Amino acid sequence: MGGKGSSRHCLTMLFISGVLLAGGCQQRDMPLFDPEDGTSTTPQPVLKVEPLSLRFDAGGGKSALFITSGEADEWSADANAEWLEVSENQGYGSTELSVAARANDSAEPRYACVTVTSPHASTISVTIEQAAAPAPSSETILLKEAVAHYRGDLLQTNGELDNVRLELRGTDPSSSDYPIVEIVLDLNIPATTFAATDLTGSYAANLTDIPCKGSFNSSETTCIIRQNADGDALEPLYTVGGDVAIVRSNDLYRIDLTLKTGDGTTCTARYEGSIILVDDTAAPHSTLTENVRPNVLRATGMFYPCDDPQITARKLVLQFYGDLAVLPLENMMWTLLVEPEAAKNGAIEGRYSVIGKPSAALTAEDLQVGGILAGEISTDDTDTGIFSGSWYRLLTTRNGETELMAAAPLVKGEAVVSRDGKSYTIDYLFVDDNVHSPHTVSGQYKGSIDFQNLDE
Repeated sequence: MGGKGSSRHCLTMLFISGVLLAGGCQQRDMPLFDPEDGTSTTPQPVLKVEPLSLRFDAGGGKSALFITSGEADEWSADANAEWLEVSENQGYGSTELSVAARANDSAEPRYACVTVTSPHASTISVTIEQAAAPAPSSETILLKEAVAHYRGDLLQTNGELDNVRLELRGTDPSSSDYPIVEIVLDLNIPATTFAATDLTGSYAANLTDIPCKGSFNSSETTCIIRQNADGDALEPLYTVGGDVAIVRSNDLYRIDLTLKTGDGTTCTARYEGSIILVDDTAAPHSTLTENVRPNVLRATGMFYPCDDPQITARKLVLQFYGDLAVLPLENMMWTLLVEPEAAKNGAIEGRYSVIGKPSAALTAEDLQVGGILAGEISTDDTDTGIFSGSWYRLLTTRNGETELMAAAPLVKGEAVVSRDGKSYTIDYLFVDDNVHSPHTVSGQYKGSIDFQNLDE
């Protein structure tokens, strides 16, 4: 009797304690009692993800994932590929995530997954597939060089749009007479800054005089220029329609162009690689106020090896001077890339064109015979200006010191050199760096060149 009473008393106390604990702690995972079979269960958190697969085009983009979970249930989401990014890596409750895929420049499709986990629920994996980049057709022109000139609100859109001049260059294997192709695109992008310039997007031809977002200004601006191997160019073909798509993956771009020109033809081209971005809104170094035809009477030359021993071309710095007894004195400095043998025999005849890249962006592929280094200026430790590349300068003296009256870096143009024994004829036409009001430096030099280290 006493034993049974004691047991009943203990059970009663345990029941009362359980009720008090349940009321005081409010545990989320408290077992539930089933009166029919006498068992208890623990509620499982809900975790659902929709959809369970996503597919992206080669150009990339964004898609939504919908996570369904209890308000207090924590979840995490992770992508297993560097080309994928999720907008949130963790959270609570139901959420809409954004999954972004970068452009796929590969000829092969690629696959990945986004894994969603929760401490008390089964892991869910979302499969991701991205299509391969479409292969260019046999008629597609493959472009190899790209330079973008950021020009700010050049078209006066009250700060709504900025203008970018994108210059592309390559070869057309289908043309033997004029295989070199240069494409100039005049793009309209949302107003930004030089440092934050983003060229990605789709652009349609704009045939009006009013610039609009997501377009390239067509007639009289965007054009195709064909040149033969000697650099002789046909008249530009201006566009009357077309489309341009630009995608980016890290620092590499893919640009697909379909341009319709005024002669009724359609040009298809592609560029894959990096883009050199130049800030044309910066003040020009040129101080010219008009076009110049220098009166130079003598020339000297000095050969230098290139810094990279794998580059076979030699640098030739030519200095041209006017009458040394007359002030102000006109001076031109050119840096040409010539054949190695030219340093032995002075045979520098040929056509030379300015390389449209800053020196910091030049590669061994750029430093080929026939190039001219564009004019640049830097400062030394004493803030003294150092001229390099190719320049026009007007010099005088004051109190026994040389003074610079005018200067212009030569950033575009060419020179053609012919030779008859030790006599040279050099025809040249260059353009300075004043984008909004460019000036030319042109003329002809006839005479000898005093090479300082010939055959050394």
